[in-house]
Amino acid sequence: MLHREISRSMPEREVAQTTQGHSDAAGYPKGFQKKRSARWRVLLVDDNPSLRALYKGQLIEEGYEVEALESGEKTIERLERGPAPDALVLDIKLGGMDGIEVMRRVLAQRPKIPILLHSAYADFKDDFSAWCADDYVLKSPDRHALGRSLERMLRRRQLGEKKAP
Repeated sequence: MLHREISRSMPEREVAQTTQGHSDAAGYPKGFQKKRSARWRVLLVDDNPSLRALYKGQLIEEGYEVEALESGEKTIERLERGPAPDALVLDIKLGGMDGIEVMRRVLAQRPKIPILLHSAYADFKDDFSAWCADDYVLKSPDRHALGRSLERMLRRRQLGEKKAP
């Protein structure tokens, strides 16, 4: 997404210079594989509409099937009435019910859903409840960090491993 926005506003020569040596022509880091044989269904929860749209678009671009919600309450409702996603990506600082509380409730209802905590704040790691998540990643300018963490978590689950080391 970001690459497309840059390429619309920059001449081709400058776009090539911004990606040269760091990523391929599509803006993916060298060695990053965005193609998957199976599409994983991800439920993404973030209360910031701009970030929610950005992460949803990025994950779709990387081959995931994404449903995005804006609150913990809607997430709980959705999981009570619908099929379980292959993974749940939760922002921690949500308005209303926070991501840690959502995670507690999800684990009580559907303990097999892998949960990735996605936050701009590192201090959540001090909360012992956060340790129940399968993985966590800090929001960063690296637009592929979330997808890489999500894929790593789902692959571990496929192999029968539980938590991140």
